[in-house]
Amino acid sequence: MKVTAREEIVRLIDDACEQNMWITGAERHRFLARAAAENWDGERAAVAIKKGAPAVRKAYYHVSDRMGNKEHYYRLPQIVFPVGKESFLRIEPRYQWLRLSGSFRVVISPYFDYNYSARNRFQPMSFTIEAESNVISLPLIFDHEDLYVIHVTSLVGEEEHELLSANVYALEDDLAGLEPLKADLHIHTTYSDGFEPPEHVVAAARRAGMDVVAITDHNAFEGSAVAREAADDEGLNLTVLTGEEFSLEYSPMHILCLGCDAPIDRKFLTKQILEMPETKRIAAKAHNLSCDVDAFSATQVLLEEIAHRNGLSILAHPYWKPIFGDGTRIDTPESLFRELARHRRFDGIELVSGSPVGEYNVSALQASLAHEMVGSLDDMPVLGITDSHYFSSDPISGQHFTIVLSASRDSADILQALRIGRCCAVEMVDGVPLCYGSHRLAKYVTFLVKNYYPERDRIAHIEGERALMQSEGYNHNPIRNISR
Repeated sequence: MKVTAREEIVRLIDDACEQNMWITGAERHRFLARAAAENWDGERAAVAIKKGAPAVRKAYYHVSDRMGNKEHYYRLPQIVFPVGKESFLRIEPRYQWLRLSGSFRVVISPYFDYNYSARNRFQPMSFTIEAESNVISLPLIFDHEDLYVIHVTSLVGEEEHELLSANVYALEDDLAGLEPLKADLHIHTTYSDGFEPPEHVVAAARRAGMDVVAITDHNAFEGSAVAREAADDEGLNLTVLTGEEFSLEYSPMHILCLGCDAPIDRKFLTKQILEMPETKRIAAKAHNLSCDVDAFSATQVLLEEIAHRNGLSILAHPYWKPIFGDGTRIDTPESLFRELARHRRFDGIELVSGSPVGEYNVSALQASLAHEMVGSLDDMPVLGITDSHYFSSDPISGQHFTIVLSASRDSADILQALRIGRCCAVEMVDGVPLCYGSHRLAKYVTFLVKNYYPERDRIAHIEGERALMQSEGYNHNPIRNISR
């Protein structure tokens, strides 16, 4: 079929656009308009494009260079890679109106650790590559677990223009492929002393970016079961773990029980436990304790019962210190925490708890206490939680959480990941994550909070907001009665 002059001109202009990312859609429209107005033929179109290119390119990079890093316009669809295996680092436009074409330099540097030499300057990985089909695709192998800093520049003749700076992470096999899940594992509802019902809490938790929650009402199991049903009914992509927060008659300590299939016998929460043979046996063998022997012995029996029921036991908020005006108090002394650690039967501890915004020292103290109690935190579940009683309006909701690296979103896999300490406690401070746990996981979780969750949380927010709007039950229009 014969190609018309008009079709030839369109082809020439489109080819120029494909080969030069600095020819924008607006410039394409201007070229086509001039071609029609001035009755160009193919030869004249080619000359006009070549002649006009320098000015168009200069105008494009005048704006582009002022912008610097264009991370809001270009992205890496994959940001976590396996160590020692060939992978493809891909860079692509975020929006359909953007293009990638021409030559680029990609420079890659490990962040935490690198091969230092006193005699030679460090040389990062550096590649020159052509974009194809609107994508930069670079085959490479990461040689060790680390955060890697990626710098991408566009090469135009002798000029070099910044396109993108981004971070990726390379992981060893034991962590590669695991799903990072954001969790709040200590929340209250109307089934104890919370203000909001379970169905409202789960929707609000999803809106706040949670993948996993545990409803832990005081000495009340039913709220967590109702929350699980509500999450399913609302179609939320949210895993709900069963749980309770035990408030005890014989000790000021609060203990979370996560993952049991049914409530624990209430006798383990009351002073009846003091008459149990096992409690008396432990008390008889407990010598030179720095804390109350009854509180210590009975708590050990409770912890054993939680373990027997395949639950996960978490010591709650060590530095929650309610001391009243008359000097009375209901908090837990440090000595009880230390003695329980010396004879450890609990699984984990809260490092980031429900302290108000601004009291960041509480998390630091709790982390310091945990290190003193058990030494290394590498294999121990450490939690970041809100302990919220009004989750949807609580200022710390979505700011205190746990990142769990799980094989899946299934409850059993999540509990197993927690049990072996594959988790990290996080407190957000002015948008910056403070991460507590093993050093290895803290580095990776810091990367995730900065580079993975912002975009992923947008999806969770929409899902949770939709569920909350549906629960409002009416079409809210606060100005509907104002006359026009």
